[in-house]
Amino acid sequence: MKRKISVALAAAVLVLSIAGCKEDSAPESTTADTADGSATAVIDGDSFATWKDIDRNKVIAYVEGGDSAKFDVTFGEFYSEYLYYLISYNIDDDMSAKYKDSCETYREDIITYLTFERIFLQIAEEMGCGISSLTEEEKSEIQENVRLTTENFTANYNAAATEELGEGATQDDILNRATEMLVADLARAELTTAIFDKWETNSYIQEKLAEQLNKDITITEDEVNAMFEEYVAMAKEAYETDKVSYETNSTFTWIYKPEGTRLADQILIAFDEETQTAIDNARTSGNPDEAERIRNEAYNDEMKEKVNDIIALIEGGTDFNALQETYNEDSSNDAYSVIKDSELYVSEFTDAVFSIEEVGGIAEPAISDFGVHIIMYAGDAVVTDEELSEIKTSMESFLYEQKAAEIQQTAYEEWFERYPYTIDYDLIKVTKDATEEDILQ
Repeated sequence: MKRKISVALAAAVLVLSIAGCKEDSAPESTTADTADGSATAVIDGDSFATWKDIDRNKVIAYVEGGDSAKFDVTFGEFYSEYLYYLISYNIDDDMSAKYKDSCETYREDIITYLTFERIFLQIAEEMGCGISSLTEEEKSEIQENVRLTTENFTANYNAAATEELGEGATQDDILNRATEMLVADLARAELTTAIFDKWETNSYIQEKLAEQLNKDITITEDEVNAMFEEYVAMAKEAYETDKVSYETNSTFTWIYKPEGTRLADQILIAFDEETQTAIDNARTSGNPDEAERIRNEAYNDEMKEKVNDIIALIEGGTDFNALQETYNEDSSNDAYSVIKDSELYVSEFTDAVFSIEEVGGIAEPAISDFGVHIIMYAGDAVVTDEELSEIKTSMESFLYEQKAAEIQQTAYEEWFERYPYTIDYDLIKVTKDATEEDILQ
């Protein structure tokens, strides 16, 4: 059954790249050794009974009344893209239970890409930013992108080429063999390296058209300030009603620092993994006394001596941050932003942070289930002018992208209405969900 492509598909292709069918992952081997040691392809255009007898020239997608040269998609164009995907992942039976669903999804992605591509390129020509508008400088830029893409695809075959050629192979030998492998896989998919020119040209046109659509977007200072105030209000509410939601939201902690929030540097002398696991198991099993016993026992004379030596160095004037580089067993040397009554950090850590009277002061060593914390009050946590500038720049970018997405969504829907595709989904074995249009019909 043939059905018109739904306008709702515009949402699905909102962020779809014209070069959406590129394969970036390293292909698996698609050859098998024969008795005489030569290699023979095990996947090619006739490897799949489902597809091999379909006429490559059969039109499977078209715009009714549209210019066939511009809008028609043939089975051959569709199948080459699909076959390269199967070859790249060494899928020898796309109708098997293992691959059926993922392959159907990819078939739908391909036909979406190929039909959208035709519409996209036509609109770009109408708006004066299509292929015919490319300058020599732009063409050179595209060719550089083609070169890089070809290199990336070729590099996916380097490991296989190296293994095949052995230890004595030179880099040139490996490159040449990897190139041969790439060309061979493309040929099995009835493609050539010219496909890279197509992908990169279309990607470039996509960017030019996006620039055209977005050229009148402006973001005012009032809009940015309104968004900032909105997020500050949300962060305050989270802090006042649910500290965990505040402390675990990086945006909230970035834009709003409650009064009294402190920056704390620490040197952690950690218990070993076995001890931490034993403490955790005791806590989980509801035996806090056993947990306390284990950690107190783990804080042995050797660890105490190490802690005392570090404190002596601090009191002697050694820079705390320099000592972090040598002794800290925490995952990071960055200062922690700690609120009063924190629910994110263990109480021993938080209590130690707020026990210090002056900036630069050091707390008494605090023992937690993780080990021993030596903590310095590094300063008060505030949103600095530099951070405020970064926050507002980030929000400006967000607002721009939001407006761009809305403009593109509206434009894509209009384009699909102007150029409505009819696609033979049955032929390519894609099950389409019923749309409102289908139901009404």
